[in-house]
Amino acid sequence: MRILVAGDSWTAGYGVDEKDRWSSRLIGHDVTNIAISGSGNAMIEREILKNWDYHDLIIVGWSSVSRVYLDSTPRPTRMIEIVMDENNKAGGDVSENLQARVDFFEADNSFEKMFYDFKKQIKNIETLPCNVLHFTVFGDKLPVKVKHKLDISYLEFLANLGGYNFLYDLPFFEYGFLNNDVNGVIEKFCDTHFPKDWKYACYERELPVLDGCKYFLMCGHPSELGHKEWSAKIEQTIHTL
Repeated sequence: MRILVAGDSWTAGYGVDEKDRWSSRLIGHDVTNIAISGSGNAMIEREILKNWDYHDLIIVGWSSVSRVYLDSTPRPTRMIEIVMDENNKAGGDVSENLQARVDFFEADNSFEKMFYDFKKQIKNIETLPCNVLHFTVFGDKLPVKVKHKLDISYLEFLANLGGYNFLYDLPFFEYGFLNNDVNGVIEKFCDTHFPKDWKYACYERELPVLDGCKYFLMCGHPSELGHKEWSAKIEQTIHTL
């Protein structure tokens, strides 16, 4: 089977050798991995649309919807970074790009806009004339029904293997929401759009990394063992398609 794999750093294999990333462990398939570290979902969609030809299956690992694209910022940036100037993390004036992100996340419709765009991205990939298997890295809620998906995120799957169970729900997630270096934009956004226990939810998702769980690297990405286990999960799912 010819398989196209797309996603962010968790699929690109950040921190591990290329031969050890999960897509390289799929046995008996011709696999092309086009994942790019730092990708947001708009970039993931674009890369798939450029490269999907002649593949029997697309496996897409969607990143956090908080990695939005704005007209003034060509690269995706984590939500936590929108309020941090690289040269002045303590405060003061932020760059034009960072200010644009602050303005986006303070807008009343920012939450709805993220999931509206995510829905369009998923639907565009679903229209391609081949099977598509979807999963999310951090557990973002898919806003549209799809034919094939994993019902557990990459993050939660590895956390469960390490003995950690998530008790609290979140609409989307990415490491760093609890970072003390940011101003009130993040907290204001989450207090408005997230469940009241969102800080507990973030903490339990970061805890496996803080504890040094063997399925994660210290940076929070999957370890070689984490990639191995996820590859087995993906291979098992492929056989059910």
